[in-house]
Amino acid sequence: MRGLYRTQKWLHTKPPEALADAVRSFFPSVPPTLLRAAVGRYQALGIWGRNPILARAGYDRLTAGLVSGHFVKSGAPFEQAVDNSLAEEVVREDPPPLEG
Repeated sequence: MRGLYRTQKWLHTKPPEALADAVRSFFPSVPPTLLRAAVGRYQALGIWGRNPILARAGYDRLTAGLVSGHFVKSGAPFEQAVDNSLAEEVVREDPPPLEG
């Protein structure tokens, strides 16, 4: 959880070009300009969370998508499926972002 949070912090401090460079080897067939543009869109849309706490709204959207896509028949209640206690503890600790 700590590593995830540190990575999220790092992610939000970097420009799209740096992020695209960091993941380029995972997408060898994607042209660099397209990869940079995709990363830039993700940033602009706020796709990546700023911390590891799973918000109820995000869980509800995910559950609704899974139900409407017929991947599951019904979703478990948020209180039953999500335990944010470790994420909340790490956010309180406030570790520094990754370096680099």
